[in-house]
Amino acid sequence: MSVYLDNNGTTPLKESVKDIIVQNLNTFGNPSSAHALGQKARLALDHARRQVAHAVNVRSEQVVFTSSGTESNVMAMRGILSVCDHQRLITSPTEHSSVYNTAKVMEEEGVNVVFLPVNKDGIICLEALEAELKAKPTSLVTIMAANNETGVKQPISEIAKLCKQYRTKLHVDAVQTLAKEPIDFPTLGADSIALSFHKIGGPKGCGALILKNELEMTSLITGGGQERKRRSGTENTLGIIASGEACEKVNESIEDMPRLDKLRQIMEKGILEITPDAIIVGADCERLAVTIGVMVPETSAEMVLLSMDMAGVCISQGSACSSGKSVPSRVLTAQGYSDEMALAGLRISLAWHNTQEDVEKFLNAYKQTMGRMKIKNEKVS
Repeated sequence: MSVYLDNNGTTPLKESVKDIIVQNLNTFGNPSSAHALGQKARLALDHARRQVAHAVNVRSEQVVFTSSGTESNVMAMRGILSVCDHQRLITSPTEHSSVYNTAKVMEEEGVNVVFLPVNKDGIICLEALEAELKAKPTSLVTIMAANNETGVKQPISEIAKLCKQYRTKLHVDAVQTLAKEPIDFPTLGADSIALSFHKIGGPKGCGALILKNELEMTSLITGGGQERKRRSGTENTLGIIASGEACEKVNESIEDMPRLDKLRQIMEKGILEITPDAIIVGADCERLAVTIGVMVPETSAEMVLLSMDMAGVCISQGSACSSGKSVPSRVLTAQGYSDEMALAGLRISLAWHNTQEDVEKFLNAYKQTMGRMKIKNEKVS
């Protein structure tokens, strides 16, 4: 049985989510239909919407279901800017690709896009943010709550205060934060947040955009006017029902964070004992309890990943892979690391199903892998 430590990428379905899917396989009616089967689906969808709303402390009408966190981010960025006078967006170079690449495309389309500088840990410079907000009228700031590669948290409360001071909308990518830390939307200070449910034991293909009630924006997908005319298209009823069940377990997951944090600390200690020259990204700042971003000099993350996979341990690279060719992690190079170091970036991420035994298996496989890497490097030199 493989040890799965790529939970920031996706998680397995929780048992209760599997059960709710089986129970609702015959809930096939169109929620917009007036007949009994359609209304049965509508009631189930409305119940799931309330479950999601409860998880982030909002009213159900503030929840817009989407297909993913990516769609939620793009929907917020394009939808909000489309109704604003000032076509200016501020973000960071360490955002998820759905934000970063969309910002790049919008820049080509004529939007004034500013990428804020970040420090060695990947935290944005608040002074730079204020300077940019002060320099020119800005319609939207979009910053992620916690980085998907490193787990490093951004100072969202301080960012929100600055946005409020300069009357600028704030969108937060909270995909990696849901079920790992409490999210209280009313006090967060954001105008919108993006969520994704396959990161918390729910199904793929379902996300949500949480909006302030009074927020004005256009719809990217027009049609039948579903989701209060925010996002047309027949809803993914079964996926949404399963996502609602996953949100029922949010508090349970948050309560499990101290245990997972201890496992993470054991893993980091073991990593540094095996490879003393390893760099734990953001080691001295606030991070999610479940994420390790690590770089080992003179190693290839791609080769480490393959070796670990052969040993039955699933982790991920801290870099994208395009056409089969690894490229340096944009997140790590933005933080000032060299391309060579960024190519060595690994991500290990825990979830509710991981145990002490998993940690021991990981460290054993890591020790063997790094031993082989050392021998190979010695032969080359």
